[in-house]
Amino acid sequence: MIIQAEPNRVLPIILNPEIQRRIVAGRVRIVHQTGKRYARLEPGDALWVREALTIPHRQSGGDWLSVVYNGDGDRRDLRWPKVIARPSDGKLPPSAMPVHASRLTLIVTSVREMRLQQISEISAVSAGVDMELGGFANPLRQNQVFEHAAEAFGRMWDCALDTAALTNACWTVNPEVIEIGIRAIARNIADLVPGLGHGGVR
Repeated sequence: MIIQAEPNRVLPIILNPEIQRRIVAGRVRIVHQTGKRYARLEPGDALWVREALTIPHRQSGGDWLSVVYNGDGDRRDLRWPKVIARPSDGKLPPSAMPVHASRLTLIVTSVREMRLQQISEISAVSAGVDMELGGFANPLRQNQVFEHAAEAFGRMWDCALDTAALTNACWTVNPEVIEIGIRAIARNIADLVPGLGHGGVR
């Protein structure tokens, strides 16, 4: 499959591993991001998902590099471009994953600027909140069930933040966010956008 209309923008995105699994399963159709660069997205643009990796000590050698995706333990052999330095064995944070190692592409279907607490009940479910008997559950923390989907989303949002982001991007701060409707394709972005190269950003 090739994207018919080449996207104007191709940006990286980092997601919570559980949210990523739900995207692949078709259970999440909306993601939220801080950062003005996401506000410039338009329908048809593309996001490639960055993930934390582990580089095993034992390698097959040559142009190939074995990597393990920390979110689910999937191990793959990737042809490593000569223009990018081969990483040492050990763990790599999502921010260090190059575009050619990405295995999930998100096609943008809608973009909306909003305050976090403006999320609707329907959007909260589309963003990953579970519907439970008697309420709505935070999928990132067991036994957290709430009367309203937006409240469960707020707890899910906070659980997905790293410690540094909790100060200025948590639910109670009500930051400006970009609500992005997505369609997921479980393939590398370079397979879908010919000539992308190794930068992955336009």
